[in-house]
Amino acid sequence: MNHALSESPESAARNLITPWEGIQGVQGLAFASEFQGDSARVLVPLDDFIDTFLSPSRASNWCQVQSSTMRLLKSLGVRLGGARSLLFLGDSLVIDRWRWIRKHLPRDSMLLVDAGCGNGWLAINCARLGHQTLGLGSNESDIARARVRAEVLRSNARFEVQDLRELAGRDDLKASFDVVTCTEVIEHILDDSGLISDLAALLRPGGRLLLTTPNADYVPVDDGDAGPFVAVEDGRHVRKGYSADELREIAESASLRVEEISYCSGRESQRLTRLLRRLTRSIGYGPAWALTLPLRVLPLTIERPTPDYPPYTICIEAFKK
Repeated sequence: MNHALSESPESAARNLITPWEGIQGVQGLAFASEFQGDSARVLVPLDDFIDTFLSPSRASNWCQVQSSTMRLLKSLGVRLGGARSLLFLGDSLVIDRWRWIRKHLPRDSMLLVDAGCGNGWLAINCARLGHQTLGLGSNESDIARARVRAEVLRSNARFEVQDLRELAGRDDLKASFDVVTCTEVIEHILDDSGLISDLAALLRPGGRLLLTTPNADYVPVDDGDAGPFVAVEDGRHVRKGYSADELREIAESASLRVEEISYCSGRESQRLTRLLRRLTRSIGYGPAWALTLPLRVLPLTIERPTPDYPPYTICIEAFKK
């Protein structure tokens, strides 16, 4: 979860490119936006898109061309691949978290809130499984992107802008959900105990919290993972991660009963993520992502923790008493 708003909702909406419904082949594009309570859809021909975004006269450098092309390919991929394709747009650690979350989700349809939903990948996939899903996030640009993705994919997932540090004031959400998911969020929050208590307050009696966060013992994937970890909530980690004892203590202090503490993202996922990040610094994210995509099968088939690669992510399932 990133509290720093790096772009306006309008800017984010301009980056949301989705194929134009009703067009046979790639003959046109639709720019869909939803922000500040209003929805708009503007149709533009493909030639205009090329002139605007890919023309050498308009693109100041290769990075702009690459970024525009990657947005187009991502949008086409999401439309063609559906909600599952969102799992592959990030690094391989995302898929690991999803596999853990899905394993622990109830099979029956439940009321679910994804706290710190980012661009909506988890909320939309939970909705795909039949859950009535609400995504909460503080970044307006991410929420705008998530709403458009839900619209494109015809998902019933809903999204609201909400700073998780202010959840205590949302009386309308308290004791309203059967499941709360929260992935890679609490390591960004100084008052992590307060956040877990607020998440627990969203649950009905017997409801479950599914939470993932970095393992305190992980080996840094890159320099950013190595710290330093500063007590400033600017979107970066304020702490490296958590041990099992630390997570258990925080959960139990919030009147949650811990059912399971486990791990995901072993050696192969970490090595693949390290390769993706190194290639990104050299050739940009788009080409790096494309080059490493065929390797995504490796963590699914030969993944295992080793002494040199302790699990990157620690996961907790806990129930409200």
